[in-house]
Amino acid sequence: MKNLRKRMEDGNARATSFSVSHMRLPFHSFDTERKSYQPTRYDYQRWFHDFHIHRPCFLTGVFDDYVGFGRGDENIERIQKNHRHFFNELHRRIYKKSKRKLPRMVVIEQGAGRFHSHMVIETPEHLSRSQFHKILMASWVKTKHGVNLHHVVGYYKNGLDEYCSKELGKNNKTFSQVDAKNCCKTPTSSYQPQDGERLVVEPSRKNFPDALPIVQ
Repeated sequence: MKNLRKRMEDGNARATSFSVSHMRLPFHSFDTERKSYQPTRYDYQRWFHDFHIHRPCFLTGVFDDYVGFGRGDENIERIQKNHRHFFNELHRRIYKKSKRKLPRMVVIEQGAGRFHSHMVIETPEHLSRSQFHKILMASWVKTKHGVNLHHVVGYYKNGLDEYCSKELGKNNKTFSQVDAKNCCKTPTSSYQPQDGERLVVEPSRKNFPDALPIVQ
């Protein structure tokens, strides 16, 4: 009987030791080996799909050499500030007495050693594509570091989403990243003026004699 009791006690001790080690190991591995999820280009591409942009146009913003060949987080901040200035100037020229914002996607990219921007933005209903192109160019060169803006009419939004995400998801964040501070996703398009708004064509009808009628 004593031998039986001793064998049972030894068995319980071994079972207790096994249970403790078996329970602790997964938690230990989970805490030390789990890595944070790194989004891929396809994650960004799906995110871009949620931007509803009518009559999209695709822009490539070219910066001066100081920003184009700059490096580090401070240079990224300069690019973001330049984008903010660009969109503020753009909205000032398009809208008056309104806080309306154009839906847009903005990506900062470094290709061939030089930084540039890719943007997909909605063309306002009250402007023709040629009118909007002139306003875009005038607004970009008004910024501190913008020197040129390439404009392409976009018809296939899914293709633009794929192109803008082609370099995203790589380890070096300064190589390509979304400028989330200057992206804008709106529940409605810019097509319908809200109460009290007035859509205008800037800088004046003298510069745009063929402008569409102003929406009051």
